[in-house]
Amino acid sequence: PSPLTARCRPVLHVEIEDRHHPGRSGEIFQTLERCGYRGWYLHRGTLRSAEKFDFAHLQQPGLAKTAGGQRHPDYINNFFFLPAEREAELLSRLGVSRGVD
Repeated sequence: PSPLTARCRPVLHVEIEDRHHPGRSGEIFQTLERCGYRGWYLHRGTLRSAEKFDFAHLQQPGLAKTAGGQRHPDYINNFFFLPAEREAELLSRLGVSRGVD
């Protein structure tokens, strides 16, 4: 981790799209997990753990932009990474339990 993330342990908002680096996006999740972060994403208004994120299903290229220029609600590319030592506290503030999938 960088000196800043190691010292301050901020919540991270990261845009990750497998179409830009096919097959490599999972490495970002793994790297951040090794640094003590846990990933989350919003899907149709529900906060879900990124532990089982399915790039093939939730990042289908055809869903990236619709004809009107809007992203389809089933295309997920924004992720929040919470420092593991503060995850329960932060999720509690949001009214979410750790068991959310």
